[in-house]
Amino acid sequence: MPTSLGNKGEAIPARDEPVDTEKPDRVQYWTDRFGCTEEQLKAAIAAVGPMASKVEVYVKGQ
Repeated sequence: MPTSLGNKGEAIPARDEPVDTEKPDRVQYWTDRFGCTEEQLKAAIAAVGPMASKVEVYVKGQ
């Protein structure tokens, strides 16, 4: 499963759940988590679907 880095640099797996872009606080969470803009997040979802693990791989590969 793809990973992100926590505050201390430790690997943290992305939760494999749908990325919610309907609520501003959830958009903020996911853009912070993946280090991307809202537009990049939505483009990733359009390209690979809403599952967090796939979105993360797509965003990190851009």
